[in-house]
This record gives sequence, C-alpha cells and structure tokens, in this order.
Amino acid sequence: MKKTQFSSIKTLAAIVTIAITLFASSCKKDEVTVYPVPTVSPVGSLSGLPGAVVTLKASINAPAGLKSITVLKNGAAFDSKSYAGETAIEYTKDYTIENIGTPVNFTIVAVDKENQASELVLLPVAITAIPPKTVVEVKGTLEGNISWTADKIYK
Repeated sequence: MKKTQFSSIKTLAAIVTIAITLFASSCKKDEVTVYPVPTVSPVGSLSGLPGAVVTLKASINAPAGLKSITVLKNGAAFDSKSYAGETAIEYTKDYTIENIGTPVNFTIVAVDKENQASELVLLPVAITAIPPKTVVEVKGTLEGNISWTADKIYK
C-alpha cells in the first residue's frame, strides 16, 4: 500500500508540474508595438505678391500608418484629407495670396492609425508689398508713336 500511495503522489506531482509549466508558458504577454508619432516637415518657404498662387508643401512620415491630415489657416479649417495607412506622403495644396496687411499662417497636423498626433507645424506666408509705380509727368505736345507701360503712372 505504501508503494501505491508513493506512486500516486509521484504521478500527481508530475501532473501538477506539467500543468503549471503549461499554464506559465501560455500566459506570455502579447507583444505591443509602439510606433513613433508622425512627423511633418515643411518643404520650402511661401512668399509672394497679393494675387499670386503659392503651393503649400510638406513631407509627412507616419510609421504606424497615416490616418488624416488637417491644415488650418490662421486657426480656421483650410484643408483636411483622410488616408488609408500610407507611411510617407508629400502633401501639396495651392493657395492664392490675399490682401497685404493680413498675416497668413498655416498650421499642419498629422494623425496616425494609433491616434497619435504630430507636433503642430507652422507654415507662414510672407506677403510682399506691391512696389510703388513711378510717376512720370508728361509735358508738351505728344507726337509720333508713344509707348505707355503699365509699371508707371503718367500725368
């Protein structure tokens, strides 16, 4: 009887050891991949006269896959695009420069599939003044073939 009881304890100990080993090996934590936040890099600078068309350009990298881009003009919505998980894109959008005296600043933010947002990137537009026209005083009698140019004011 002692031998049978010892054998039963030995068998039970082996079963418990196997069960604990199986339980411990099946409880591994799932590996979680942590992606860096998206990055937005402006390409070039923007400047021109009122009425000129400039192109906003930015390179966007989103290792987790790009979800959306939002562009603000002076804090108000200007452009928004959704994406299907691209990891690198070149963003472009045309803008016609408006009046002098009104500073224009664009802000771009990218959001990836993990809902991580990039830092806000500022793209200022330098609006140059329209150069003044030269005033030409016209005197006397006008004869012959006279050329007038748009870059001057004739009196």
